[in-house]
Amino acid sequence: MENRSPISALDDRFQQLLLRISSAAADRRHEELVSLFCREARQAFDVDGVYLWRLNERGELLALQGDGRMAEEFRSRRLRLEDSAIASTAVCSRQTIYVNDIDQGRYPMAAEFGARSMMATPLLAGGEP
Repeated sequence: MENRSPISALDDRFQQLLLRISSAAADRRHEELVSLFCREARQAFDVDGVYLWRLNERGELLALQGDGRMAEEFRSRRLRLEDSAIASTAVCSRQTIYVNDIDQGRYPMAAEFGARSMMATPLLAGGEP
């Protein structure tokens, strides 16, 4: 019997997620693909929610899609890059940000959503988020 590390198992789940997303990309419209990504990522990583923001031309993050806890409430949100939010920090730093034991006073939207841990990763295209 093969004894695999948790990291190796997570990597396999991530690779399977990427395969499902890429095969679906050929068959679906943009909105359906984004929804599929959020749903599949939430299930693959066994988290309460996955949410996707879009950076507009005015430097605001607009809620694009979400799956999981409070996804409906998320879809009406907007953040300025100067707002105290983990997503805006990730976009500005162009780095993945992971926070455990979130400071509810520092991150008001995270507090509103009842988040205890968060990870935000910017998608960069041509070096821009």
